[in-house]
Amino acid sequence: MSTVLKRIIKACFGLILVLVILLIAAFFCINTIVKQSINTGAPKLLGVNTHVDMVNIKPLSGIIHLKNLTLANPEGYTKDKCLFAVNEFYVSINMASIFSDTIKIHKILINAPGCTYEIKNGTSNIDALIAKLNKGKSAPQGKKTEPQASQQRQEKKAGKKVIIDEVSINDTKLAYSSTVTAGQFLTIPIVSITLKDIGKKNGGETLGDALTQIMNALLNSINSAISGLGDLVGSTAKGATDAAKASSDALNAGVKDTTKAAGAALDSVGGLFKSKKK
Repeated sequence: MSTVLKRIIKACFGLILVLVILLIAAFFCINTIVKQSINTGAPKLLGVNTHVDMVNIKPLSGIIHLKNLTLANPEGYTKDKCLFAVNEFYVSINMASIFSDTIKIHKILINAPGCTYEIKNGTSNIDALIAKLNKGKSAPQGKKTEPQASQQRQEKKAGKKVIIDEVSINDTKLAYSSTVTAGQFLTIPIVSITLKDIGKKNGGETLGDALTQIMNALLNSINSAISGLGDLVGSTAKGATDAAKASSDALNAGVKDTTKAAGAALDSVGGLFKSKKK
C-alpha cells in the first residue's frame, strides 16, 4: 500500500472519528444547544426576543420538556406583554415508531399558555410579526399547474402520519387590547381542553390534519369564552351571538389559515364592546 493511500485512509478515519465525537457531544449537550438556539438564535430569526428557562430533551426516551417559554411583542406594541408565553410544554413520543409510517405520540401537555392580541393603528401584533417575517421573501409565483398540484397531493398522501393518544391544553388565557377597550387589556380565561386518540380510528392523520383538530378544539373554547363574555360586559344578546358566529365561521372554514381563524375569534371581542356602546 502506497504512502499516499495510507495517508488518505488515516485522514478519512480521523474525520469519521471527529464526526462521531461531535455527534456524541451533541447528543449529551442537546439541551444546552436547544436552549441557546431559542435564547440567542431565535431572536435573530424572528426579530423579537425569545426565552426559555428550562429545556430537557431525552432522545432515547422520546421526551421533550420545556418550561417558561416566551415570545416578546414586536416593536411598537406593549413591551411588558409577551405575544406568546407558555409555562410548560411536554411531549412524549414512542421512539420505536419514528422509523415507521405512523409516528405515535403518547402525550402532548401544554400548561398555562397565554397570548396577547393587541391592535394598534388597525394592525395586530400578530400581523405585524408575520409581516416582518415575510419581508424580503420572494413574491408568489402564481397559480400552480395541475401536475404540480397533483404531485403535492401525492406527496402529502405519502407522508408520515401521526397518532396522538392525548392532548391537554390547560389554563389558557388571552389578553385583548384595542381602541374598543380604550387601550386597556381584557383578560379572557379559556376552558381547558383534552383530546384523545387523534388519528387512531383512521390509522393515523397527517400532521397538518392533527394540528387542525387541535386548533378547532381550541377555537371552540375561545368561542365559548367570547360568547359568555357578552354577559360580563353587559352587551346585548345580539352582540354575543355575532361574536360567537365570528368564531364559528372561522371553524367552519376548516382552519386553513390558523392565524386568520384565531384573529377572527379574537376580533369578535371588539364586537361585544361595540354592541355595549350602542
